[in-house]
Amino acid sequence: MIQQAVAALFQHIDVLLCPTMPTEPPTYDASLADTWMRRPGLTNLFNLTGQPAVAFPTGFSAQALPLSAQIVGRPFDEATVLRAAHFYQGVTDWHTRHPAL
Repeated sequence: MIQQAVAALFQHIDVLLCPTMPTEPPTYDASLADTWMRRPGLTNLFNLTGQPAVAFPTGFSAQALPLSAQIVGRPFDEATVLRAAHFYQGVTDWHTRHPAL
């Protein structure tokens, strides 16, 4: 059912831009918590459906932790996904920045 729903979505779009996580990333200590480890990310859906996806940096949180987004495409259309990500990195410089620690 999930694969059919995602396939229906991609009948109308070429790529989907979405976050990789529903919230800011946790600190290291918080990431070790059992509740965090059981929480699904937004990448799991596309692992399940077999969609090609690429994640890329989009900035930093107020705590200087990295933020990211992902571009998802139609099955077997990795070329379009990679072109879209390459375009994004060509017009931004997030992939070259480092947080102030």
